[in-house]
Amino acid sequence: MNKSTAFILVLKQILSLVLCLALVFCISVQTYAVSKDRKEHDSNLECVLFDGGKYDKSKKDKVKMLEYASYLAIDQFNYKKTINKSGVDVGNGARELAYLKEKKVSKLPEKIEDIDFKASGNTHRTKTHRGWNFSYNTKEDRNRWKIRKTILCSTTNKVFGLSNKKGVPNSTCNNFSALVYYVHVLTDHTQDKWDKEKNKLTNQGLKMPLARANPGEGNEDIFLELENIINNLFKNQQDQKAFKKLTKEMDKLAKKARKLVDQKGGINSTERFEANQDYAKELLKLLKEYIPTLLKSEDFFQKAFY
Repeated sequence: MNKSTAFILVLKQILSLVLCLALVFCISVQTYAVSKDRKEHDSNLECVLFDGGKYDKSKKDKVKMLEYASYLAIDQFNYKKTINKSGVDVGNGARELAYLKEKKVSKLPEKIEDIDFKASGNTHRTKTHRGWNFSYNTKEDRNRWKIRKTILCSTTNKVFGLSNKKGVPNSTCNNFSALVYYVHVLTDHTQDKWDKEKNKLTNQGLKMPLARANPGEGNEDIFLELENIINNLFKNQQDQKAFKKLTKEMDKLAKKARKLVDQKGGINSTERFEANQDYAKELLKLLKEYIPTLLKSEDFFQKAFY
């Protein structure tokens, strides 16, 4: 072997090593980002359910059930069977589904493949984030979303016992599950990024907007959805200070956000994007401030966590 051939072989080996390291780095960064985002989702949910996110740790299993169900319903995708050293499948969603089955949650899919779909971290929202009652374009997507909603509703029912004599989840179960759903989507709004060079939102897939200029049936925004959920979930507390304060502040915030998006061009600049994101953060802050007090006064929540 001459020097030229040897040099080429060494160069190829170096390039192969560099490519492998780059691939490992990219996967590690993506895994870290997903893990970080999921922790933020869980943290925000806990802070909306409990004052300061603090609760009796003996109830951790119930909180974990809700967080796992939320993940399976909203953020699970790209399952690939992955067996760890303990012989457990840790592919996306498999461990969470197995845990809910261990907890005897009813009406769960037989296997994770029944709800899985292929997407990226930037596009998966289009198939799950467009609204609790959104009707997706294809029959496959509609059927999948129906199963995913059932996972969250059935888990909520298992945690709180919110069903009739026939085991059908009641309206409280549906409203609480929808609240969990919109806390997740709202958190995504607070995580969005703006591409200053292209002057547009980075590709994050489609999700229900925080605000619309003229919201209504078939044209909902997060403010309207949360308003309906709060009115239904806390219908017996509408004379309470926390309810009045929350709904009043939400109404004021909704008007500001809707006025912003009603401007010509909508959210078409860094300044408008940042203002819209600030409204999302303010709404999340309001939920964290008042929802724990309202939930604590509801019998179903009191019995489960206090």
